[in-house]
Amino acid sequence: MKAKFIILLLLCICTTVAAQDKHHHADDSTDVFFRHLQLNELTVTGVTGDTKLKHATTPVSIVSPQVLRATASTNIIDAIAHQPGVSQLTTSGSISKPIIRGLGYNRVVVMSEGVRQEGQQWGDEHGVEVDGSSVNSVEILKGPASLMYGSDAMAGVVILHAQPTLAEGEMRANVSSEYQTNNGLFHYSLQMAGNQKGFVWDARYSDKMAHAYKNKYDGYVPGSQFRERAGRLMLGLNKSWGHSRLTWTAYHLTPSIVEGERDPETGELEHEEGWKGCQYSKSLPFQQVKHYKLVWDNSLNLSSGYLKAIIGYQQNRRQEYEGIRSRATRARNI
Repeated sequence: MKAKFIILLLLCICTTVAAQDKHHHADDSTDVFFRHLQLNELTVTGVTGDTKLKHATTPVSIVSPQVLRATASTNIIDAIAHQPGVSQLTTSGSISKPIIRGLGYNRVVVMSEGVRQEGQQWGDEHGVEVDGSSVNSVEILKGPASLMYGSDAMAGVVILHAQPTLAEGEMRANVSSEYQTNNGLFHYSLQMAGNQKGFVWDARYSDKMAHAYKNKYDGYVPGSQFRERAGRLMLGLNKSWGHSRLTWTAYHLTPSIVEGERDPETGELEHEEGWKGCQYSKSLPFQQVKHYKLVWDNSLNLSSGYLKAIIGYQQNRRQEYEGIRSRATRARNI
């Protein structure tokens, strides 16, 4: 009996040692393949509708109308480029692309009028073709948002919000202007909006022009002048059952191109003959960019929520002039 007890005790000790040895090898840091299999639980979430800021699953920054109006800028991306985690890539005063946490180009989605902005804004000589005067506030989502906005939203999303419709019975006219000394930028915008018995409208025209900007090394920089004209018209109905609004926007931009080539003898920036730094007219080479957008926004109130449908059509055309030659590219999106 005593011998059987000793044998049973030895078997238990051997089993415990073997289990500890197996556990030791399992936790061995040199077993890279095994450790890669030990993944923690991953939860992927997305928000498909309106949500409070404190409940958002990703960091969100809101740029208020007051901040936008108080910021000196040449375009809407330039106006938000000082937000934490946001910067810009620019090739002239009128061309800026958003950069979120070091990522940009087609890794950032820009939303305008409720649809994705689809032009040629990710090319080196293109910007986001949206009139900054028509933007009331900006929402910046920092981080992946591909579940909601598509695979391009790896770095984040920039959402440009238009001014909300007025309360019933209100009518409002607005005139704004701006002047900047460095590049002589002059900008004005005219707006008329109203709401009469649920019929809403909002009409705006903006015009902006600037000559070449100056820096302390070269003085006036040839090719940095531009001209921008934009219009927006919104017509719709606001009723107890919901709303239906049709918005048309047109954006025309004529920027000259900064080439940066220098004279080998003087070291000065080259420019065409007769060019003057303070002139507002275009100089070769230059672009002509035209972007048109038509958006039909519909929302139907239901007992437990709402049903929303947005249909958009966009057309973008760009022409580049270099002497007597011109190159044209065109993009359409539905």
